[in-house]
Amino acid sequence: MTTLDISDALFKEIRERSEKTGQPFPRVVKEILEAGLAHFSKVQTRRKYRVPTHDLKMKPGFRNLSMNQAWDQ
Repeated sequence: MTTLDISDALFKEIRERSEKTGQPFPRVVKEILEAGLAHFSKVQTRRKYRVPTHDLKMKPGFRNLSMNQAWDQ
């Protein structure tokens, strides 16, 4: 047996799902945790998105300035 500390709102949602499906409360908690862990492992295996860089053709004097500083010039 394990003790979990969850918010009252979350407890209420799980209890309602348990009553609606007719499944015991611990089984509903187990299914929710398994689904969440499965989703988390899928999210972690996604490829990182890379943003392509572009040469802004800025003059050498503006190379070390931020875009806001360059705009002010």
